[in-house]
Amino acid sequence: MGNILRGVQQALEAIRIETEKADWQLRLEILQLILRTSESVVAAARKQAEPEVKQTVPVPKTELVKRYVDMPKQADSNRQKRAEVDDAARLRRQQQQLAAVEPQAALPNQRTV
Repeated sequence: MGNILRGVQQALEAIRIETEKADWQLRLEILQLILRTSESVVAAARKQAEPEVKQTVPVPKTELVKRYVDMPKQADSNRQKRAEVDDAARLRRQQQQLAAVEPQAALPNQRTV
């Protein structure tokens, strides 16, 4: 690590010495080059320091359903018969409600038109 840092410092010192000899346009280009290089080094360091994020996939929970295997069939048939009777009674009630209703006579204080 120390050797790498020493090598970078020597390279920057050599660049500084050469920059002092150059005109202002060349100095500006050298500074821009150094800035771009440092930006890419910083981006690479951030990418390496960034922790790996593993994407988790939600797994739905399974639901247990209990089913009756040996269920007596008589209970089912009684239930069906009661439902049919209820349906018939409900149909009769609806027909009675929908039957024609005779109008009521007008009250004494109401005028007829």
